Amino acid sequence: MTFYALTDFVASNVMLPAGALLTSALVGWVVVGPRREREIDREPARLRQLLWILLKYLCPAAIAAVCLAAIIHRS
Repeated sequence: MTFYALTDFVASNVMLPAGALLTSALVGWVVVGPRREREIDREPARLRQLLWILLKYLCPAAIAAVCLAAIIHRS
């Protein structure tokens, strides 16, 4: 594997999913209270509730699965 192929693999299959995973974890678990509600206050209450459930549980799991699949497929 050349240096460029290695850097491409790390950037595409490790760093990008890790950034997305950390972002969804930050928004889903750390940002709470009025600040969180202020971001999507124009949406209906049911949609807001669905969005937070997706950000807390589904998005991190899906991103982790994609990252693991990319790493396993490459090996």
